[in-house]
Amino acid sequence: MSFDLAVWFSDTTPDPREALALYQKMCRSEWAPGGEYPQVDAFHKDLCAAYPEIDSLPEEALDECPWSCAHDRSSGHMIIAMNYGHNLEAASTLVISLAEQHGLICYDPQNSHLYPPPGLRASERQPWYRFW
Repeated sequence: MSFDLAVWFSDTTPDPREALALYQKMCRSEWAPGGEYPQVDAFHKDLCAAYPEIDSLPEEALDECPWSCAHDRSSGHMIIAMNYGHNLEAASTLVISLAEQHGLICYDPQNSHLYPPPGLRASERQPWYRFW
């Protein structure tokens, strides 16, 4: 079991329902962002500077690695799976902070919480609860 955070580029902030649907599409490899997003590459570079990819570490360093597996990554998103353990709080705080610095949305699917970057406009769609 892992604690996941998803990070992606968007021009608007989705509502929690839209974010969950997009996250589920990412998990099933059904979402293609369409385009190159240097913000995602810069985020990945900064994240790996703090905590290298799990596949690049020697076996004796794996206990200190916060990642439970390799990152799921495309040109427009990343899904980061973390181990529950002593590095979880520091690693998740870093992911959220770096996403904000690079103008990316961060989504916590365990708690349905969105961390949009400052200044990102809200989605222009009607809130989902108005359709009921």
